Amino acid sequence: MAHVKNASQMTIRVFDMESFCSIIKLQLNTPDGWKQLGPCAMDKMPTPVYIKPGEVKTIRLPSETMGSLKWPTGAYRAGITFAWVNADLRPVSDEITTFSEPFNVVVPTPNPGIVLTTSKREYKVTEPIPVAVANRSNMPAVTEDHRSFCTILYLQAKTETGWVNTFECQIKSPTMKVTIPANAVIPVILPINTVNTVVRPGTYRAWIAYSYPDSAGTVGEIRTSVTEPFLILN
Repeated sequence: MAHVKNASQMTIRVFDMESFCSIIKLQLNTPDGWKQLGPCAMDKMPTPVYIKPGEVKTIRLPSETMGSLKWPTGAYRAGITFAWVNADLRPVSDEITTFSEPFNVVVPTPNPGIVLTTSKREYKVTEPIPVAVANRSNMPAVTEDHRSFCTILYLQAKTETGWVNTFECQIKSPTMKVTIPANAVIPVILPINTVNTVVRPGTYRAWIAYSYPDSAGTVGEIRTSVTEPFLILN
């Protein structure tokens, strides 16, 4: 986002058809100097845009209709070319170009997501299995319950054809969303020694699916995490 504020006492006039057909010149610092990005491909005359004293215009680069772009890393600056105008919107000055301070676009730090760990690598068939659910991100994660033993985790058994979910939730109630706060660790106990549980010895793991919603609450990419495999023994 670029914010353009007219801090003068007079209205200014700018034209669109700059970067991404906006009023902003977005430039990248290259070995050959500052290079303007996003040339406007629209076949039309530039349209004047007037900004009153004290007015702030917020410009998204690129516009929402163009979607999102993967920006090259490097130093950028944003600029506009403007002229002051009188009450009749006639220019009373030459055109002036001004730029923001340079700013950097860097490679984002990967979101480490949720990490699942068990307390040990072997359990008896009569032991519960504690699993630490650690959200290593600076954003809250969202998952849901109604998995194994009605928790947020599936206990998966290793079979000849792959990993299979076990001990599906038998409670007839709506599945609930569960939020795991940023940088939080939630303990989950898989109580395999319940009255209705018959656990076969074998190789198991715990599994979770989750996402990181955006500020509007829109569900993001569904991600999954698993523990290291562990054994359940007689």
